[in-house]
Formats: sequence, structure tokens, C-alpha cells
Amino acid sequence: MYKRQGVNNGSYNAFIATLNAYGSSVLHATYLGGSGPDIGYGIALDGSGDIFIAGSTNSINFPVYAAVQSAYGGGGDAFVAAFSNQLNLSLIHI
Repeated sequence: MYKRQGVNNGSYNAFIATLNAYGSSVLHATYLGGSGPDIGYGIALDGSGDIFIAGSTNSINFPVYAAVQSAYGGGGDAFVAAFSNQLNLSLIHI
């Protein structure tokens, strides 16, 4: 199971945060990445409030969960990650 990442492990990581209804308080937050540069390019919500983030990774230790490609392939792999609105992870594909 993916554990929320409280620190930036690489030169830069993607991040996800949920805010309260007024946007004045962070409810949940996590970085997403490994030891190399990882970039989030897009984020979306579905009707249930689940969060989807797409990006690229250059980390040999990028976290994967229920992935089609279970290890970094080199040269900047794409990823799609799905989280609940409380940032519980349901999948990361690279």
C-alpha cells in the first residue's frame, strides 16, 4: 500500500492536496515521486471526488501500485495515479 509521502525525495516531485470547501485549509496532502525528477502535468476529479493525476517520472524508485509496467523503463516514463478524495491510493500506472 502506498504511504503518503511527506517530503520531496527528488529534485522535484508531483504533489496532490485537498482543501476545505472555502479553500482556506489543507485537509490532505502528499508528494508523489521518487529520487529523480517527477512532474505532474494534469489533474482531474471524477463525480465521486476521486483524484487522477498524470505526469512523467525519471525516478528508478517511483512508487508503483497495481501497475501495468512495474519498474522504470528509462527516458521519462508517463504515469497515471488515482487517489480517493482523502488521498488513499488506488493505483499508479507507468
